[in-house]
Parts: sequence; C-alpha cells; structure tokens
Amino acid sequence: MAAVTQRMAATVLPLAAAGLALLAGCVGDLVGLTGAAVPVATLQVVLQPEAANLPGNARPRPDAKLRVAIVWAAKVNPDLFCTKHALLPPLDPSAAAVVGAGCRDVLGFAPQLVGPSAPFGPERTATLPLLDLPSATVLIGTPAGRVGYATLVVFDDRDGDGTLKLQGSDPILFLKKDGSSGPDDGMMGPPGPEGGGGGGGGGGEQSGANPAVRSVEQAKGGKEKESDIIHGASFVTMRRPYVKVSYREGTFDLASFYYPTLGCAAPPAGYAVVDVAGPITQAQCKSAAMEGAAVDLAIEPSAAVASVVCRAQNPRYREPKNQPAPQSIQACLSSQELVVAHPSRSCKMVTHFVLKGCNSGVTCTTPQWDVTTKPPDWWPCHGAPPPATSAPKYP
Repeated sequence: MAAVTQRMAATVLPLAAAGLALLAGCVGDLVGLTGAAVPVATLQVVLQPEAANLPGNARPRPDAKLRVAIVWAAKVNPDLFCTKHALLPPLDPSAAAVVGAGCRDVLGFAPQLVGPSAPFGPERTATLPLLDLPSATVLIGTPAGRVGYATLVVFDDRDGDGTLKLQGSDPILFLKKDGSSGPDDGMMGPPGPEGGGGGGGGGGEQSGANPAVRSVEQAKGGKEKESDIIHGASFVTMRRPYVKVSYREGTFDLASFYYPTLGCAAPPAGYAVVDVAGPITQAQCKSAAMEGAAVDLAIEPSAAVASVVCRAQNPRYREPKNQPAPQSIQACLSSQELVVAHPSRSCKMVTHFVLKGCNSGVTCTTPQWDVTTKPPDWWPCHGAPPPATSAPKYP
C-alpha cells in the first residue's frame, strides 16, 4: 500500500508542479478580456437641421446634451373603449371628449424596454452600438420564429445620466373633503410590461413625471433634477411614414398584427432597418441590414412625439369609492359604467369606474365588488342605458 502511495505521489506531485508553473505563466495581462466589447451590430444616426418653421420653444436648448436611444416596443393590451372609438367615430360628444383627453393612439408606438444610447457629435451624427441581442421579453412569436421592433428616440439628457427614462401614467385625481383635488395612491392602475434587462443594453428607468408637461422631478436626497426632453423619434405612429429597427429570428408570419405592415415582405433576419409608408393594410416597406445603414431623424415639438416614452398600461377598472376630480372629463357608457380622463397629460390614460366588476374588467367570473343596489351618492349615470348583456364585440 505504501508503494502505491509513493508511486501516486511520484506521479501527482510533478503534475501539480507543472500545473502551478503553467498557471504562473498565465498570470500576466489577459488578452481580449479587458478591451472594449465588440458590438453585435452598429447603427449610424444623423440628426437633420431644424426646419425653418419649427417653433422656438420646440428647438433644443443651447446647452442641450442630445443623444439617441433605441427603445423596444411592447405588446399592448388595448382598452376596448379606446379601440372602438378609434375605428368608429364616437356618437356621444362626452365620449369623444374622453377619447381625446385619455386614449392613446391605438396605432401609436408603445415602449417596453430602453436599450443603449449614444451622444450626437459636432457633426450631428451618432454611432449607436448594440452589444447584445434583444431580450426575449421584447420578441413576439414562438421559438420557430420571433420578431421585435424598436424606435430611435432623440432626447436631451438633462440629468446627464446617459439613460432615457420611460414614463408611467399619473394617479387618478379625486375630489377631497376640503374641495381640493388630489390622488389616492391606492387607486393607481396596474403597470404595463416592466422594463430592465437586455435588449441591446440596460433597461431604462421609470419616472412619474410626464415628459412634455413637467420638466423637473424630485431626485433622491431631495434635490431637484431636470427630466429628459423628447425631441424626435423614428417611429411614433403607424398613421404616418416611419422607420423602425427590427430583429427577426426564424420564420415570420406575414399576417401578424403586431405593428402590422400587411403587404410587405418579412424583415431581414437579424438586425435590420425598415422604412415603412402607407396604411397598415397596404404598406410599402424598404428593408436593409443594419450594418452600413443610416437613419435620418428630425427635431419635432415634444408634445407631438413624447408618447413614445409613455409605458403601455393595462386597462384600468376601479370600484367607485371616491368621486373623480371636477376637472376630469367623464362619459357614462351605461348606467353602471363611467369612463374618466384627465386633461393636459402627455401620457394618456382612461379609468373605468364600474358598479360591478374587477380590476381586470367587467366580465370577470367572480366580481371583486358589486354596488349596483347602492351606488355612491355622486354617481352620475343613473339615467344612462343599462349595460350590455354580453361583452361588446368591436370590429
């Protein structure tokens, strides 16, 4: 046994010594691990000169720190009220007013995840490196074929952190006992898809400030900091020509209604740039691989493009415990449903107050509340038609 042990020692010890010597020789500078990461793809972005008729207050400030960020699209869970009246003109003037104040463009871009950003240089050009493939959270489809779309956003990085921030909807405002209006934090709607993670870079932060309404927000430590100002985007809405970044893996469903471009061929595999014009049912597309492509972006009034950083929100249904603020815009959809919007908000949102239902809607199997036999004193919809006996079917 001792002989075996001696032979093992005679074999193992020299191997261990050789291993230590080899390790010692590798302790020097590691090659290829400390250098800059190699991008998966790179995109050139050119900022066009401001149009002569652009209002002065829409132009970037003299001290603007302009950057371009890639923002990946969300799969939107639409509000059926807004969708219906986007396709069919509302017959009731009060419903039309709520649509105008609270419904986001159903054909507009809705963000989910912010990717990397890059500064514009003196020549008004930026090189945007995409270090990773998009996060699986922004890809729509099956393992056999998935696709994701993104917009390119020009913003003034007022807080200097190099990151574009997404915005959430403001809380609902209610009438308080002293006659003033204020939020009830317990009545805020559920958020839409969460950001963060990959998708070509770190996720953007979420701020409660509306991008085109409030330019200052409270930072940690009680200090004030300026919010990012949105100055342009390549993809704002499908109602006008736009340019989107696409990423495709595998097959592609030409009949897909995820930001549809019916009539166009599938976008190229991998990263690509797609120029789209025409209505969604008769779209014309020009696609090119990202490498070697350049995208031109224009400066626009912030109010026209700020919606590209407004997070997609799930439809918001609430029990009518408190009376909405007097300045809210309201419409009775039935004797049991009141829809409310607040004016002057760039991140639009409507809230449905229903006498019987759930936070997820009025068709839930087991209602979370039922006050149909005893509505609140302020309830304004007593004379409205009764609710439909089945869920509405919208075209």
